[in-house]
Amino acid sequence: MISAPGWRALILSQRSRDEFLASATKSAKMFLFGGIGTFVAGSALAVIGQMTATKVEPIVATPPSAMASVATTAPLPIASTPPPIPTAATAATTAKAASAKPKTAPAPKKKH
Repeated sequence: MISAPGWRALILSQRSRDEFLASATKSAKMFLFGGIGTFVAGSALAVIGQMTATKVEPIVATPPSAMASVATTAPLPIASTPPPIPTAATAATTAKAASAKPKTAPAPKKKH
């Protein structure tokens, strides 16, 4: 059957125009309510997430020029200071401590 060109000719269905529009309207309403429901659920989850989230301090970027002045004026932390340089006096004290016998309890006497 040859008919006039139009969008209806592209649909391969035996339904009438009214049946097709009724079906399309029903589907549109279902998708609209589904979208509204998804929006409400997402909004509720976002609010709950904001209320239960832990507070984190924001990281503020420091300009490189400020970092250079802080690095040159701030004292070194204790953990990054170099160890003391050994001298003859500290080497002799360390050698005596290393060669000394550890103190132990006297051995028990044997009974005859």
